Amino acid sequence: MGRLRSQVNRLSQNDKHLQKYDAVIQDQVQKGIVEVVPDEDCTNTLKHYILHHGVLTPEKTTTKLRIVFDASAKTRKKNESLNESLHRGPVILEDLSGLLLSFRLHKVALVADVEKAFLQVSLQPDDRDVTRFLWLKDPSKPTLKKNGRVLRFTQVPFSMISSPFLLAAAIKHHLTKAASPIAHQIADNMYVDNMITGVETSRQADELCKEAKTLFQSASMNLREWASNSSEFLQNLQECEQSGAKTMKVLGTSWNFTADTIFINESPNLSSEVTTKRDALQSVSRIYDPLGLFSPATLNPFRNC
Repeated sequence: MGRLRSQVNRLSQNDKHLQKYDAVIQDQVQKGIVEVVPDEDCTNTLKHYILHHGVLTPEKTTTKLRIVFDASAKTRKKNESLNESLHRGPVILEDLSGLLLSFRLHKVALVADVEKAFLQVSLQPDDRDVTRFLWLKDPSKPTLKKNGRVLRFTQVPFSMISSPFLLAAAIKHHLTKAASPIAHQIADNMYVDNMITGVETSRQADELCKEAKTLFQSASMNLREWASNSSEFLQNLQECEQSGAKTMKVLGTSWNFTADTIFINESPNLSSEVTTKRDALQSVSRIYDPLGLFSPATLNPFRNC
């Protein structure tokens, strides 16, 4: 309760942030993502409470306030965290460089992501008590015991060390069951909650988009923020389904899909005065370029040092 009080005190410095924070939690309760733990529910002896804090991203068009749950935070008594008690699971993600290479081979590139993907995978009822967390019944009142309540996740939270495997396994299992050529293509071109693929014509793009949305809807998932270098394909999409920006990140690389070009953003450190070789190497090393597309430019500073 003491940690909850300090969290609310920080948010109370800006009442608007506190209201947004509470609105996100109330929305998750209404959607069934989290549930209120009944006072008389003492059947499960295995319990764990997760710390949480808010992250504001005003520049985002969708989620401006995101609540981050810290499953790596250790308890005071045993000095253990939830993540230390969970099995990570095998890495079944596709090769990142391979995805980026195949992404550039198609005439029509297609990118989309699964909305709140981790929260679409259900937790077994017996496992939900290890995802408990505390919040207030009424944020406008003091953080007393009578004003606190216990919530727990019914879906897989993003913060758990096993979450990436659980999501990837669920998506691959669902797409494998569909056993269609498009389902197979999507399964080979998924990276966590991002679909990065392509086709040869705008007509094929329309067919893939239609079947992809149907496939994910049958798994209670929604493919959103579609982007493509084909203006003809984008014209057939509703505005709410599109990314809404001219540039976006594709597996960490910046992509202008209107011009169909990959670029790097100039780092502030690169434009500042560099006084030592160490500064120069540190600045160049910050450029994320997994395929080495910008090697002709980035190798020169290393050569000169």
